[in-house]
Amino acid sequence: MNMAKALAGRGWDVTVVTPAVSAWRSVERGAAVARELEAASIRCIRTGHRWRNLSPYDLACRDSGLAWMWGGICRRSLRSLRVEPQVGWLEEAERACAALVPDDVDLVLATGPPFIGFRLAAQIARRLDRPYVLDYRDLWTLNPHAKNMAWGTAIPLEGQLIAGAAAVTVVSEQLAASLRERFGVGDKICVVTNGYDPQDLERAVPRDFGHFAIVYTGQFYPPKRVIEPLLHVLIRLKDVQRLGREWRFHYFGPHGSHVRAAMKGKGLDKDVVVHGSVTRADALAAVAGAGVCVVITSIYETGTREDLGVVTGKVFEAIGLRKPVLAIAPPGSDLERVLATSGFGRCFSGTEIEPMARYLAELAEGHRAPVREPDRYSWPSVGEAVDRVLRRVAFRGESREPVAAHARGEGAAMGSPGR
Repeated sequence: MNMAKALAGRGWDVTVVTPAVSAWRSVERGAAVARELEAASIRCIRTGHRWRNLSPYDLACRDSGLAWMWGGICRRSLRSLRVEPQVGWLEEAERACAALVPDDVDLVLATGPPFIGFRLAAQIARRLDRPYVLDYRDLWTLNPHAKNMAWGTAIPLEGQLIAGAAAVTVVSEQLAASLRERFGVGDKICVVTNGYDPQDLERAVPRDFGHFAIVYTGQFYPPKRVIEPLLHVLIRLKDVQRLGREWRFHYFGPHGSHVRAAMKGKGLDKDVVVHGSVTRADALAAVAGAGVCVVITSIYETGTREDLGVVTGKVFEAIGLRKPVLAIAPPGSDLERVLATSGFGRCFSGTEIEPMARYLAELAEGHRAPVREPDRYSWPSVGEAVDRVLRRVAFRGESREPVAAHARGEGAAMGSPGR
């Protein structure tokens, strides 16, 4: 939705292709989002979605009895065959887009994940004789947290889709270099970072924690993205005698069991609060009320190019809300560059326990680094980069205004249509 709004604000006539609201397991602010899309003159082509039990945590499906058991069998079987869990969307989306004609579309833009949308973009573009652009918010077969994607026909399929694309955008320099190295098409790849939507963040009502809150929202991906180093930092923070301000660490997300297991025997029971899964609105409220937000990409001292290129979306929400960030990532990461550019945080390796503890103590005492360029990562600014790429592809330097931007893939709403 962020990209669609940014493009609509730059004169594009945007059409979003996405599953119907009823297909999703959880929908936040559905009516409000519909009003925002209408206000931005963004058209939606709503589709069906078959075989939802292949992606049961995102999509609405039966979650008990024989249906759930059968879905589990199907998921395991198709996973072994490396079939995308969103494959049931492809035919439905093709059918929903069947009425589009060449005059409706200047180009097709697909955002992934899920990467089934890349296949749809290529098919629609081929039928309409229009160019298509692939937009990577994460990597596909090279994803360091999803090695199972690099099997079977996925790698050659990704190569074919990139070769046929008029342009490819990706969120960081290191990820762009990774794609260039594997697929040899560097001339068409450019970087368009993630960002924050100022309008979205304006709605965040800061949570009143009543103390200095160290907040982590989101998931963990063992063994690289785990909580253990931060817990050692908290232990050290307890020993900082000059810190007279009350503090606690708050975790919001689905992996509370991971946090609780790591806490055992560390004497942190009164210092760590596990809130469990919450709505996006509650997560943003926690970030808005935080004293510092924690972001972890990898606790390892070194990383592959793919590891170094991971820049999680939640870091931009913290930047947009003007909250300092403590990031754990290997030296030389793109995340480190983003924080240095914005001025809202510092990056540490997973072994720098003492420096991290000192940084938290400084923040608790009110010290802040100079603000630099946080607005660079707002979607209105990021949208300028996307706009340049799309106009170059669609109009080949012509100055005319676009009549239609794109039919956008399932990634436009995957995760939460309320975003």
